Amino acid sequence: MNVGETDTLSEQDEALSEKYLVHVWAGARLTTTAETFDHLRLENCASASAGLDCLPPTSSVIKGNIRR
Repeated sequence: MNVGETDTLSEQDEALSEKYLVHVWAGARLTTTAETFDHLRLENCASASAGLDCLPPTSSVIKGNIRR
């Protein structure tokens, strides 16, 4: 709700932002219970149809983008 209003970002806001982006990334094509990109990657790896080039970014990469 207040993301971007200060120069700092709480861990809770960071986690909520990542959870939101997981659902945006997965979109309508995937029903997921994942709350982080690392868990989403794990789900995609378990799927036989997903290739390495289809994997989402890692949580650490996404957190860096969220902080920026």
